[in-house]
Amino acid sequence: MALDRFEAHIFSGLGGPLTNGGTKEIDKLIDKLSPVACNHWAWQKSAVVADTIIKNIKKDGPCVVILGGHSYGVLAAIRVARELEKAKIKVDYLFAIDPTAGHSQGKEMIAYKNIKYIDEFWATSGFPAMMRKLTKKKQATLKVSEDFPGTHLVHIIPGGHIPCAKNEKVHKIVLDKVKEIIL
Repeated sequence: MALDRFEAHIFSGLGGPLTNGGTKEIDKLIDKLSPVACNHWAWQKSAVVADTIIKNIKKDGPCVVILGGHSYGVLAAIRVARELEKAKIKVDYLFAIDPTAGHSQGKEMIAYKNIKYIDEFWATSGFPAMMRKLTKKKQATLKVSEDFPGTHLVHIIPGGHIPCAKNEKVHKIVLDKVKEIIL
């Protein structure tokens, strides 16, 4: 899909400046691919982001929409996707870097039918990995609704929770998918 407009929004987790180094790197890389900047948000800003995207699309017409997050920021990205679905706006790509909120917010971590592609990255150590082991979760932290038509891939990334967001393999997978969508 080669639309001339592009909305990319990435959410940091609870640790904010301590953990967003990796997602800031993804911001910079996505910026190189598009004339429109990628926006980086704290996880608490999901309502603002959803409203902004909806207003922009109503004003300027359809565009490519990319959402992503690290840790608790994944929950914010899912909340935005849910609001966009209510407005009948599709999300071309959602990436979830070692989501943590799925363990305590299960029903909120459901991806709906308006999302085309999801890449979910799991670190092998740290809090989310420990919770997956304790709860014996074998499936992805994100759940997909019964009417989800898209592709949902889970990638296992060696290392801890914070390094997962800085991992070169994660960056390459995300950027390759962004290139595929926008170019």
